[in-house]
Amino acid sequence: MDHKKRVILYTRVSSDEQKERLSIEAQERSLRLYCQNRGYEIIGDEQPYKEDYSAKDYDMRRPEIKRIYEYCKKNRGKVDLILFLRWDRYSRNVEFAFTYKRLFYDEMGVEINAVEEAIDFKATDWSTWLAIRCGVAHTEDAKIARRTREGIHEHLMRGEWCGKAPRGYINIKADEKTGTDHYLAIDHKTAPIIQQIFREVAEGVEEPASIRRRLLPKASKSSFFKMLKNRFYLGYVQVPAFMDYPACEVIGRHEPIIDNETFMAVQRIMSGKKKEK
Repeated sequence: MDHKKRVILYTRVSSDEQKERLSIEAQERSLRLYCQNRGYEIIGDEQPYKEDYSAKDYDMRRPEIKRIYEYCKKNRGKVDLILFLRWDRYSRNVEFAFTYKRLFYDEMGVEINAVEEAIDFKATDWSTWLAIRCGVAHTEDAKIARRTREGIHEHLMRGEWCGKAPRGYINIKADEKTGTDHYLAIDHKTAPIIQQIFREVAEGVEEPASIRRRLLPKASKSSFFKMLKNRFYLGYVQVPAFMDYPACEVIGRHEPIIDNETFMAVQRIMSGKKKEK
């Protein structure tokens, strides 16, 4: 009499997908129903094994897949199938998909497969379908990343800062209810400290390193000196090179907190020149 197929469940979701409600819980419900309808036995140390971050960044070192692999090694002959909802839940990296197909299926006889668009690994065309399933997901990732970079570049070209606010500023998040867009505002707690630092460095009386220890002790030396050279405080935004567009500087939409005279005096001090009389 044939034994019940013994199955390990695997789910994965990134933070963006959580917002789209493709949750780990929803995947688990679908997987359990699939197993119930077919009389499969769910096994493993933990069910389901859950990855709650984007696989594209961790494809070759995902801890949960490695835990499943170690479990299968310790329980050779006792695991029949590793099951996930779709192939993009398993991997969006073709190299990873083929590597772990070999490790699981070829070396231990453990099938890996998806509920949706399952692949017949006994057929001669399995490699084509595996490459297509994971390759399509990888292509979609690449398109999303490309659109994201294009969007960031466009915002920067308009003088709109996209990253974490530099010291002296704070990020104001978008508010759909009021129609407020994401933007930067002056942080009235830290901006006066930054202004005082620039003024004191510009005076050339005390060493910049000493001023850092006194006024901004939590800042690393490298970030402190990088801050002193940052033209963002003058009201400019640096736009890195992107595709055929060269790097450039544009006028930012944020309010500057350092005047040009003070900033240039700081640059002279930083370059080792004496203060102009």
